[in-house]
Order: sequence, then C-alpha cells, then structure tokens
Amino acid sequence: SILDRTSGDILAFLPGVGEIRAAADDLRDLIGADALILPLHGELPAEEQDRALQPQNRRRIVLATNVAETSVTVEGVTAVVDSGLARQMIYDPSVGLDRLELVPISRASADQRAGRAGRTQPGICIRLWSEVAHRSRPANTEPEIRRVDLAGAVLQLLSQGERVESFPWLDPPNEHVARQSLELLERLGAVSNGTLSELGRSLARLPVHPRLARLMLEGARHGESRRAALAAAMLSERDPFPRGPALQTTHSDLLDRMEALEGGDSSLGPANRAAAKFILRTRDQLERLIQGEPEAQAKDTQSPDEALGRALLAGFPDRLCKRREPGSPRGIMVGGRGVKLAPSSGVTQAELLLALDVDAGQAETLVRMASGVERAWLPREKLTDAVDVEFDEPTGKVVAWKRTRFDDLIIEEKSANLPSEARVSQVLLEAALRNLEGVLPAADSDATLFLTRLRCLRRWMPELSLPSFERDDLREILEWLVPGCRSFDDVRR
Repeated sequence: SILDRTSGDILAFLPGVGEIRAAADDLRDLIGADALILPLHGELPAEEQDRALQPQNRRRIVLATNVAETSVTVEGVTAVVDSGLARQMIYDPSVGLDRLELVPISRASADQRAGRAGRTQPGICIRLWSEVAHRSRPANTEPEIRRVDLAGAVLQLLSQGERVESFPWLDPPNEHVARQSLELLERLGAVSNGTLSELGRSLARLPVHPRLARLMLEGARHGESRRAALAAAMLSERDPFPRGPALQTTHSDLLDRMEALEGGDSSLGPANRAAAKFILRTRDQLERLIQGEPEAQAKDTQSPDEALGRALLAGFPDRLCKRREPGSPRGIMVGGRGVKLAPSSGVTQAELLLALDVDAGQAETLVRMASGVERAWLPREKLTDAVDVEFDEPTGKVVAWKRTRFDDLIIEEKSANLPSEARVSQVLLEAALRNLEGVLPAADSDATLFLTRLRCLRRWMPELSLPSFERDDLREILEWLVPGCRSFDDVRR
C-alpha cells in the first residue's frame, strides 16, 4: 500500500464532503490508530482546517477537496492519491440556476495536485485513472466566469458605467449567461431598459449577491433589517443544521432555521455551532451595511414574518413556484421548470412557495429549502390577466381560460366565455391541421362515401379533371369549414 511506500503524510483528493466522510469511515476500519485521518474542505470551521494543515504527533492522512489544490500548503506530504474528480458549480442557462456537477479535473489541475507531494523530500502521486483517459481530459480548467452566474459581476460593471458587451474581459463570458444575468437584474428592479436604476446603485454598494442585497433592502424597508440580514447570511453561508427529513410541516424552512439559530439550538454539534456563530457575525456585519441606505427608512405595520416573506419574494422573484396539486411535492417554477421538494423541506401545504436552496437536476429542480408565499404578497404591477383560447385535446373542443400570471407562472385560472369568432376559428384550424385524421368523418358517413365515389370517378374518367380531395385539398377545405365551429365534431358534421 501507499502507507508502506512512503513515510510522510498522505494527501488524498476527493470530489466532495460526502466522499470524504465515506473514505474516512473506511480508513478507520482499515488502519485503525496507525494514522490520524483529517478532513479538509471549505465547510469546516477554521480551527479544524488549521488542524489538518499543521504537523501532528502522528502520521496524517488528509482527505481534501480541491481546496488543497492551490490555495493552501500541507507541509510534510510525501504522497498524493488523486481521484481525478471535483465538484464544480456550473450555470445551467436552460433554467437560470447554478448546478453542482461532478466533473473530471483538467490535466493542469492534475499536475497541480501532484505538486503537493515531495515539496521538502521525494514524493509520489497515484492517479486513479488511466493514461489514455488522462490524454482525453481538457488541458486546463474552464475559467469560472464562463461557468457560473454573473449577476453580481454584471451589476458591478453597470455601476462603474461599463457595458457588458464592450468590456475588455480577460476571458469573455458566454453571451447567453450575461444576457440572463441582465434579465435577473431587471426582475430585481436594478436595471431598466439596460440602465442602472437608483435601486440598482444601492444594490451594487452591498458586497453580496444582488438577490441577497435586494432581500436586505426590502426587509429594511418593511422595518425588518436585522432579520433580513440574518436571512441573507443564512442563504450565503453553509447551512449549520444537519440535513435530514423534515420533522414537521412549516410555512418556511428558512424562518424555522432562523428561529432555531437565534434561540441557540442545543442540537447543533461543535462544528455546526461554530458555523452558526459565523452566520450570526455575518448578520451583524450585513445589518450595519444597510443602515444608511435610503430604502431602509420606511416602516410597515405588517407582521415580522410577512415582512420577511415579502422581502424574500423581492429577492427571488424568478424562484416562485406553484404546487401542481394540494399536498404534492411537485410544482412548476417561473420559466416553466418543474420542481420537486426534497424530504428536508417541511413546506408541504403552501400553494405558492419560493425555491430558496435548489439543485438544478436534469429532469426537475430539487428544492432543499423553501418558503411559503401568500397570494396577497404578489405585487399588483407584476400580475397580468389574460383570456387564453386553446384546443382541449381530450374533449376535442376549443375552450377559453381567464388566467392570472406572475411573470409566466399561472397563479390562478378559471373557465371563461369564448371570445371573437376569428380567434376561435384560428385555434380550431391549427388543431385540425395538426390532426387531420381527427376531423375526417367516420368511414360509413355520407361525406366519406361521397368522397369515395368521387375519387373512383376521377380514376375512371380522368378527362373530367376532378379534384383528388387528398390531404392538401382537405387542408384547404378546412379553412372555410371551421368558421362557426367550436369542436372537431362540428367540423366533421
């Protein structure tokens, strides 16, 4: 084993916290007390990270994420074991969300990791992939600017009078990502017609993501600056509460966590208590930052929970979801993306909810933390009413629905009277053209028998130049058949 081939400490690169914990458990069973097994990742408190980095009185096996690749030095390492994998935050433009993906590291990263061994004496590196696979890996890691959300960077550029499309980037971002960042800033009220608003200038002064800055300013406007700062701190830092199935139904996972944190939850372990203290310190810092902002002057008389709920909605307007049916864990989000509540969320009853902590999976987005939204909280200026005319496939009829939307998300719908004749005819015609067989008369009907006789006569007496009444002819006929009709049955008759 590698323990026998070298006498120094060992550094193993693993893709994430879950893999580190699993490897630590296996190693404890395998080698017992022969070595000190130490995790090293960004979620650990500072004192535990320092313990992994500093020499100990026993041989160390440090299990690290790529945090140890370049940013820190682990003294005494003479052997590196490299899984060749890392978890990277990658922006998914199809849903406008960051997705944490397991990816092979680049050849440059592999060289960097290997260089962690043998800095003070000869060392070795074991890579857990083949030479052939190594040659197929990318030469370098794609710059972060080309794979993450750019809303914060775009906001800072606009605040400095720069334009995204003309800025001399060292590594230019993907155009569609920059465009979606601008769309988010418009939703937040930071940008109007490509120009930074006064609200946008206030958001740019706060050293947090524009979503969280909007949350903080809106919370302050409703007289809840301290709780809004705590919410922003919790959403920007590691969740100190252990993940597991929700123990009770709630209106807001975030509010429950905030109350537990402020109350000094005794169930938190030492590492999580350190993370909780860090969040509370971050809250105090963020609260001080918004004291002088003009948006922080107004006060409202609504309840504290409602004030914070409205503030969350202001910061996450594109994360509003509507449950597909009562009690279902599934819903649909602004933009049409399907979502599913994770077992860790207790928001099982609210019809409308915000997806605050998400993982954009392939089929649907997993919502780990949610917060319920009341219909009355939706800004009137963001709601639109329209009558939609569409063809109902099961009944074969044209129907009309009066729908209220927030952005493109249907909040409410009810049956409505059919509008103008021309609109109904157009919808029915389009449906009939998509499904010509569905509007043709039955095989034993007078119309079908007539067409059969006509087609026979056309073959027997071509000199008459009779029409064929094949599909193209029937499609043309539909255009003057559908006026006055409401269904496929009407057209067939």
